[in-house]
Amino acid sequence: MLITPFVGDQDKDQVTNRRAREHFRRSLCLDHISPEIIADSVDAVMGLQCSFEEIENALDQMIDEGFWVEFLEEHLFAAFEQPRVMGLSLMGPAQVMVALLAARLCRAWWPQTAIIAGGSHITLLTERIEADSRYGIDIDAFLPGHSEHTFVNLLGMEPPFYDIPGVLVSGMTYMPTCPLPPSEWEPPSFEESELHHYPIERLTLPIQLRRGCSYGKCTYCTYPKVEELTRNEITEMAHRLLPSLLQHAPERISVKDSLFDLKAMREFAEVMAEIAPGVAWSCTTKLVRGMRKESMRELYDKGLRTVEFGIESIHEHTQRLFNKVQPVDRVETVVDGACEAGITVVLNLIYGAPGETHEDAVSQLEWFLKMSERWPLKILGSHNLLEVNLGSPLAEMERLEASITGPWAFSMAWDAPDWRPQFHSEMERMGLISPIFPDEKTSWSAPFRYLLMWSRYQGK
Repeated sequence: MLITPFVGDQDKDQVTNRRAREHFRRSLCLDHISPEIIADSVDAVMGLQCSFEEIENALDQMIDEGFWVEFLEEHLFAAFEQPRVMGLSLMGPAQVMVALLAARLCRAWWPQTAIIAGGSHITLLTERIEADSRYGIDIDAFLPGHSEHTFVNLLGMEPPFYDIPGVLVSGMTYMPTCPLPPSEWEPPSFEESELHHYPIERLTLPIQLRRGCSYGKCTYCTYPKVEELTRNEITEMAHRLLPSLLQHAPERISVKDSLFDLKAMREFAEVMAEIAPGVAWSCTTKLVRGMRKESMRELYDKGLRTVEFGIESIHEHTQRLFNKVQPVDRVETVVDGACEAGITVVLNLIYGAPGETHEDAVSQLEWFLKMSERWPLKILGSHNLLEVNLGSPLAEMERLEASITGPWAFSMAWDAPDWRPQFHSEMERMGLISPIFPDEKTSWSAPFRYLLMWSRYQGK
């Protein structure tokens, strides 16, 4: 088993994940969906770019084929007694089909059970669900936002759940409720029976200390739409939430805050050094001038091993469109300082924005490859073609002509540059769309593989 130098989301078993994804995709019975319905870089099946009727037909086929029926019967319906409420957490369109199937089977297995759905995807689709009763064919009610307390309250109630603040019934007016204050947040909880499936050297436990994004101005982002900003005291929250993770003796922790700013990083590092010395951690942040080499070295000494920077673009015209301007020389200085300190760096990059040319995309990729060559084994790129998502400011821009592609989808069709499909294919051939790590048959680093593939492409 390969262990990468990255801590957090980038340290995955890529081969196993790819096989699992392929099987999952086939099992949704949506292979007839045209890939051309949506802009390149979006999987029309996993993005659920289809109608209510197509979803109904696919659910019938999933039942006929039997894989998910057998899976859910074994691991859910036959494994537990009938509950008062069954909760479904949906974090994206790819999870919708299995969730709807589970809800439909629940009607047969547990006819007295109320079916509730929540999660970030439900939050993003709140206005759609409010306007269309078809979302509720298999689901009794929805809980947008952070709604743990509302869910607990529902456990003592009987459906229908009309007129309850914080509860959304499809086709009816929604009355929001206030989320729990940070002082009442529960610490993370994990089942030992599940954790033992992960090798301890790879096991990375997540923690979130703040919600929302303290910057909140990026035009491609939906965070301000789905998660309200909180400004908790990091030291206090870390002391309160970390112990529940540490009882599992993890070697690595991933901070899941959308933007863990430099002040928060320093405060968290102090707590980690105090109560979890030797435990590695990672975070995602916005690059700022104050991230000097000395600061990054201090964070490394207190456990920071991977930092993910939202660079997005090196081109000023795209930075202005994204409302995220940062000079390239500053980016390079901070990245160099982090790598020199011993921290591995993930650079998030977006290609194919409105107004960009193929030459812009190639020059950005060449810049990344130069940085990778400068710091072998220290830099990974997360390469993405721009998606225009429901709820983002970009989706409201008239110049993009963005349109909805399905009731459960959030990636929108838009007037994307016509060179993107070609560039997308180039990126796939070079292995850049999905990050590639060396496998059992090679000893290449990811950056070296990037360079090799790029040189082959240039010389074709």
